Amino acid sequence: MEKNGTPKQGGIGEAVVGTGNYIYVARAHTTGSWSFWQYNPETDSWSPKSVPDQRFKSGTALAWDHGDYIYALLGASYKDSDQRFFYR
Repeated sequence: MEKNGTPKQGGIGEAVVGTGNYIYVARAHTTGSWSFWQYNPETDSWSPKSVPDQRFKSGTALAWDHGDYIYALLGASYKDSDQRFFYR
Protein backbone atom coordinates (compact mmCIF):
# COMPACT_ATOMS: atom_id res chain seq x y z
CA MET A 1 0.00 0.00 0.00
CA GLU A 2 1.46 3.36 -1.01
CA LYS A 3 1.87 5.86 1.82
CA ASN A 4 2.14 9.63 2.03
CA GLY A 5 5.45 10.66 0.36
CA THR A 6 8.13 12.73 2.08
CA PRO A 7 7.37 16.46 2.16
CA LYS A 8 10.27 17.25 -0.17
CA GLN A 9 12.31 15.29 -2.72
CA GLY A 10 16.03 14.76 -2.31
CA GLY A 11 18.89 12.43 -3.05
CA ILE A 12 22.21 14.17 -2.44
CA GLY A 13 22.45 12.45 0.93
CA GLU A 14 19.79 10.55 2.79
CA ALA A 15 19.34 8.06 5.61
CA VAL A 16 16.45 6.32 7.36
CA VAL A 17 16.07 4.80 10.84
CA GLY A 18 13.11 3.24 12.63
CA THR A 19 12.54 3.66 16.37
CA GLY A 20 9.66 1.31 17.06
CA ASN A 21 6.82 3.86 16.83
CA TYR A 22 8.27 6.25 14.24
CA ILE A 23 10.52 6.38 11.21
CA TYR A 24 13.02 9.21 10.78
CA VAL A 25 14.33 10.42 7.42
CA ALA A 26 17.32 12.72 6.87
CA ARG A 27 17.51 14.07 3.35
CA ALA A 28 19.51 16.70 1.48
CA HIS A 29 17.76 18.38 -1.44
CA THR A 30 20.42 20.64 -2.92
CA THR A 31 23.67 22.10 -1.68
CA GLY A 32 22.69 24.20 1.32
CA SER A 33 19.21 22.67 1.74
CA TRP A 34 18.40 19.68 3.96
CA SER A 35 15.61 18.35 6.17
CA PHE A 36 14.95 15.86 8.96
CA TRP A 37 11.44 14.42 9.40
CA GLN A 38 9.57 12.09 11.69
CA TYR A 39 7.02 9.80 10.02
CA ASN A 40 4.10 8.43 12.04
CA PRO A 41 2.84 5.18 10.44
CA GLU A 42 -0.42 5.26 12.41
CA THR A 43 -1.47 8.64 11.01
CA ASP A 44 0.54 8.45 7.73
CA SER A 45 1.91 11.92 8.48
CA TRP A 46 5.26 13.72 8.52
CA SER A 47 6.58 16.22 11.10
CA PRO A 48 9.72 18.35 10.60
CA LYS A 49 12.49 18.05 13.19
CA SER A 50 15.47 20.29 13.88
CA VAL A 51 18.59 19.68 11.78
CA PRO A 52 22.33 20.19 12.42
CA ASP A 53 24.23 23.09 10.89
CA GLN A 54 26.11 20.73 8.57
CA ARG A 55 24.40 19.19 5.53
CA PHE A 56 23.56 15.51 5.20
CA LYS A 57 25.67 14.07 2.39
CA SER A 58 26.10 10.72 0.66
CA GLY A 59 26.95 8.08 3.23
CA THR A 60 24.96 9.64 6.08
CA ALA A 61 24.02 6.97 8.64
CA LEU A 62 21.42 7.04 11.43
CA ALA A 63 21.20 4.70 14.42
CA TRP A 64 18.72 4.45 17.30
CA ASP A 65 19.90 3.53 20.81
CA HIS A 66 16.57 1.80 21.70
CA GLY A 67 15.97 4.65 24.13
CA ASP A 68 15.57 8.39 23.63
CA TYR A 69 18.28 9.16 21.09
CA ILE A 70 19.08 8.93 17.40
CA TYR A 71 22.73 9.28 16.38
CA ALA A 72 23.83 10.66 13.03
CA LEU A 73 27.18 10.24 11.33
CA LEU A 74 27.10 12.69 8.45
CA GLY A 75 28.42 11.53 5.12
CA ALA A 76 30.88 13.37 2.92
CA SER A 77 31.71 14.33 -0.63
CA TYR A 78 35.01 13.70 -2.40
CA LYS A 79 36.18 17.23 -1.60
CA ASP A 80 35.62 16.74 2.17
CA SER A 81 39.05 15.53 3.27
CA ASP A 82 38.33 15.55 7.02
CA GLN A 83 34.55 15.24 7.59
CA ARG A 84 33.93 13.97 11.15
CA PHE A 85 30.48 15.31 12.11
CA PHE A 86 28.68 13.05 14.61
CA TYR A 87 25.44 14.11 16.33
CA ARG A 88 23.05 12.84 18.96
